[in-house]
Amino acid sequence: MNRTVAVITAVAALPLLAFGALLVLVANPETFRDEIQSGFAAGTGWQLETGTMTWRYFPPISLELTNVSIDNNGTLAELQAASIDVALLPLVFGGNLELQGVSIKGLDLTLLQRADGTNNWTPATRGAAADPAPEAMDEGTPLRGPRTLRVRSVDLADIRVVYVDEVAASRTEATLLDFRASGIGYDSPFDLTFSGKLDRTDLSLRASGRATLHLAPGLSQIEIASLELEHDVRLPAVNDVDLRMTLSLVGALDLDSDRATVSRYALTVPGGRVEGSLEVRDLTDDAELTGDLSVTLSPHETMRALAMEHALPVAPGMLESLRLATDLQASAGSVQLSGIKGALDETTITGRAAAVSGEVPALSFELSMGELDLTGTGSEGQPSPANEAPAAAGPLQDSQLIPVDLLRSLQVDGRLNVARFRTDTLELDDLAIGIILKSARLTNTFAARAYGGSIDWQAKINARKTPMTQLDAHVVGVDLTQFPTAEWITGTLKLDTSLALEGALLSDLLASVDGTTRFDISDGTLDISPLKQAAGVVDSLRGKTSGVAEWPDTLAFTNLTGTHRFEDGAGADQRLDFALETIRGVGEGGFDLLADSVDYDLFVVMDNVEGNQLVVDDSFTGIRWPLSCRGPLSEPATLCRPDGAGLRRMVSDIAKQDIGRKAQDKLFEKLPDDVKDKARNLLKGLFR
Repeated sequence: MNRTVAVITAVAALPLLAFGALLVLVANPETFRDEIQSGFAAGTGWQLETGTMTWRYFPPISLELTNVSIDNNGTLAELQAASIDVALLPLVFGGNLELQGVSIKGLDLTLLQRADGTNNWTPATRGAAADPAPEAMDEGTPLRGPRTLRVRSVDLADIRVVYVDEVAASRTEATLLDFRASGIGYDSPFDLTFSGKLDRTDLSLRASGRATLHLAPGLSQIEIASLELEHDVRLPAVNDVDLRMTLSLVGALDLDSDRATVSRYALTVPGGRVEGSLEVRDLTDDAELTGDLSVTLSPHETMRALAMEHALPVAPGMLESLRLATDLQASAGSVQLSGIKGALDETTITGRAAAVSGEVPALSFELSMGELDLTGTGSEGQPSPANEAPAAAGPLQDSQLIPVDLLRSLQVDGRLNVARFRTDTLELDDLAIGIILKSARLTNTFAARAYGGSIDWQAKINARKTPMTQLDAHVVGVDLTQFPTAEWITGTLKLDTSLALEGALLSDLLASVDGTTRFDISDGTLDISPLKQAAGVVDSLRGKTSGVAEWPDTLAFTNLTGTHRFEDGAGADQRLDFALETIRGVGEGGFDLLADSVDYDLFVVMDNVEGNQLVVDDSFTGIRWPLSCRGPLSEPATLCRPDGAGLRRMVSDIAKQDIGRKAQDKLFEKLPDDVKDKARNLLKGLFR
């Protein structure tokens, strides 16, 4: 028995003796400082500096490090303190690694992207020899973790990563304030908690969370029994607002099948909630994501939380509810939303949308909406009184109307259809908008039924160099009485216009506009009181009546036709020609939208036609009646007034015409009766 006991004792003592020999060899880890530092430099190209390295032997075994830094032409990382505790008995008798505790405190990692294109994380010696190629894995071989895993606790604190980009002049700082997990192993679920923050110029994020995980042997599967996150978000660039958001999630990661699933997620945001499920396949190759998305939101509340509630005019009951559901599919660089169904307040929404990233991102969509009612909105989002006339528009500010950078950096193929669109001053039915943008060339189409007729246009913009725009528009059968700013004229409008413009700013477009508009207004009325005022002045100067005073202030007409021409800009050299009954008109001048002003000289010539409602004294026929149209462009009804200097010239012309007519009458008195009519026709207009 004594021999047997001795053998057993010797066998049992061998591991202890081996471990004792190991302790003797590493009794002073400082002995290996140079080897560790040189080996680290040879393997990574970085310089390692260690402060102190000490062992604690029993129980448990613990390696403690302090003041460790990594240098690569500048400090890359600094570690304040770290310790790893290893359980002794499982290691000696079972060969199993059981960590009693892992603790890291005060780790700073600084990543610098310099303006010259270099950085502080690529080793200076990199590139002399090619890195050895990794050994190929047998196809289908799963990634496996340790055979056994047991970690009693992990504690991390003050782990900070700073990224500085000198080219973009940006700085991002992410800090893991604390992380704690206990009872980590394969046999049962374990809990963890964490908190951290992220700071950038345009974003400040504070987050804390907790989770319950379950690990399968070999780390082949990770089950997320629950994950709860709380976010406090501050957006300095968006009105310096603070937001509170939470996320809850249940899912699993299966490395054997290379798949991740989220059976349920729910994100609460100010004003609502986003929820759904996701599945990600081919995690290690070309990942593909499928799932569903559901949004329940009050846009009004969300805008209020963003301090943007006045950004859009909102009447009571408007933008109170958004409900949206869609199927989601995504892969590297692309997202697709299909089967979109939802409603904005009472407006239904259906369709699809997709986005593809790349050198030139691409967006496509096809959406249909029901009735979109924006009536009852006024300035600053307040309801307008029912009978309040719209305020006169003031001078415009010069701005970029053609978004050149956007046109050059995006591709779009989209369609939007709205069954009915209503505002306080606009009502459109069967609205259809199309956008095709490719290679900085945009084609935008618009068509709608409006005011008893139809409106359509097509705008083509080439923004590859200096933007060039071609606009063609058509109006058919539109009732002018439905326009609140057109009180001085009524009728049914037909219009065709073709304009060419150059530039991106409003001022550029106004200075370069060129083109022609042809119009025809039928069965309408026109305020001719400015013309009657001019006739009254002339009558008082001559002491005779022209007959115009007997005309009605508002003239009913069958047709008013004309053309308008822009030539080298809107500021001057415009030409307007029109004809109404026995009245012919010519206008010349320009307008300035930025100054809200118009400067036009308008001349009217009248003739007598038998049976026509407009009768004028013969001395006024063929004479140019001058009107001066100057003032605010936003007040068209008060623009045109009699031109005093022009009227004086007109009286002089009438006097000359009277003298000529008297000379003509004396000549006719001396002619035989049988030739008077022929002579009158030959001499007609001679004395004008």
